[in-house]
Amino acid sequence: MKNLLKIKLLLFFLALIFIINSCKKNKTESPVVEEGGALTLTTIDTEYFGTNVSVKIQVAGTAKMREWGICWSINQNPTTSNGKNTGTILPGTTNMSTSVLATPIEPCVKYYVRAYAITTTGQTYYGNQIDFKATGILNDCHPFNGFWQNSAATIVFKGNFEHFEFYAITPTAKPEYGWRNALDRNLISIGSSYIYNLVKKTTNTWGCTVLWTKSNPGATLTEEVKPAANSTLTLSSDEKSVTISSTSPFGTGPGTAVLYKKP
Repeated sequence: MKNLLKIKLLLFFLALIFIINSCKKNKTESPVVEEGGALTLTTIDTEYFGTNVSVKIQVAGTAKMREWGICWSINQNPTTSNGKNTGTILPGTTNMSTSVLATPIEPCVKYYVRAYAITTTGQTYYGNQIDFKATGILNDCHPFNGFWQNSAATIVFKGNFEHFEFYAITPTAKPEYGWRNALDRNLISIGSSYIYNLVKKTTNTWGCTVLWTKSNPGATLTEEVKPAANSTLTLSSDEKSVTISSTSPFGTGPGTAVLYKKP
């Protein structure tokens, strides 16, 4: 009887040891992750493949990354909440120079892009910002392409690299004189040029000829329309407005006007 009890106790302890060892073998060890450090991101350049844009970036530093890539937007200083594409994280990666594809994007639209990285501690880093514009299939992305309007949105012009032409003038655009009265009196027509003879001078300025109107002394009608050469057209950095600087051919001095690109 005592021998039988000893055998049972021995089997019990052996089974207990087996269970304990099995639990130790199945336990998963948490990986050791190095925290801290810093990253420096550089957005270098872009290459175009139709409407696909490859953005070259460089990442250097000591912090470990859990995500990195590029982010882009039509507005400046894009973040990861805008369009983004991520790269592949390699174990222990901290320094790299590679390219990431920005897609999908619209042709002939100006985008801003910069590199980003998120560390294992959750800190987000951004690189410098650069801008690009995909050329599209027809390779026709002049910044003047499209429709432009005055500040009152009463006159619409259709623009391209050659000229800005009258596209529409509403009846509320100064009916007593000005461009609407010039249209009613056949001094201009829809489709005729408002700005023309465009010659590029610098990155964002063009020499041009622009039309002026002259009203009668009582300002009740438009008497004459005349061109002013040696005028200047300046494109804003976001390409959403142009400023016309010109001197009146009627001797009334210099003047400016701003056109805004229609969304």
